[in-house]
Amino acid sequence: MLVFVFLLAVKEAKGDTVREKNYRIWLSTTETLLGLGGYSWLIPLAILESASEEKENVEKVACCIGLWTPAMCMTGGYFAGYYEPVRSGTPLMCLFAGANGIVRGFLLNPDNAKNPYSLPLFLSVAENALAFKISNKLKLKPYHAIRFLNYNLLGYFHGWCLNTLGKSDNKGIYGFTSLIEGYFLSFLTLNQKGIITGDAIAEFEFMRVGATSPLFFIGGIDGLLEDEEIDSKYYALGGFLGSTVGFFIGNKFSQKGNINC
Repeated sequence: MLVFVFLLAVKEAKGDTVREKNYRIWLSTTETLLGLGGYSWLIPLAILESASEEKENVEKVACCIGLWTPAMCMTGGYFAGYYEPVRSGTPLMCLFAGANGIVRGFLLNPDNAKNPYSLPLFLSVAENALAFKISNKLKLKPYHAIRFLNYNLLGYFHGWCLNTLGKSDNKGIYGFTSLIEGYFLSFLTLNQKGIITGDAIAEFEFMRVGATSPLFFIGGIDGLLEDEEIDSKYYALGGFLGSTVGFFIGNKFSQKGNINC
């Protein structure tokens, strides 16, 4: 069945015109990766945690569903292209949104959650579907998806900065900052012109250098001090300001760089 769907996808992808090219084969590929890396274990565990009786029979059903999940993701991703053309940025957007949904779900889960796998599964599927609709509607490109990933990673880092500044260990902060910055900054930079994929990758490097340079600099000073130790809040403050400056510089540069991969 999988071979049949794959061959059908290749045949129809060759038949797409350049003007109306449908990237359903790539969506099918990224959904398969998401199924293998995420849903194939997340769905069975969510089912097992919800089961209260006849656990042995439920385990067999959950295992069967887990084994078939990648195949279902592959066929679902491909046939989704029949309802509307899959744009070039949609496959990566769905992959990154679905993967971040899993991570965010675990981070936002309360410690006493009855089923720790239900929220990650729900957020992943919801963000995956949302990314599919938005990406196709707005005709997003691959660089939009890479930027979306960049801003999510920036949000996770800022979550660490806020936790360190507040002397807390609230894992939910990571989920909220990544969610807000990932979608807000993507929307804010949506209509910027002159961006290509290489620019989006370079933009990440500006943010990475901006985030890590203050940490290394403060760490170097800390190593020179013999009697005192620099408070961790200065690391967090330096990282927060540096990554923010890196974002603005990288954003300006990406609009003029035109860096080819």
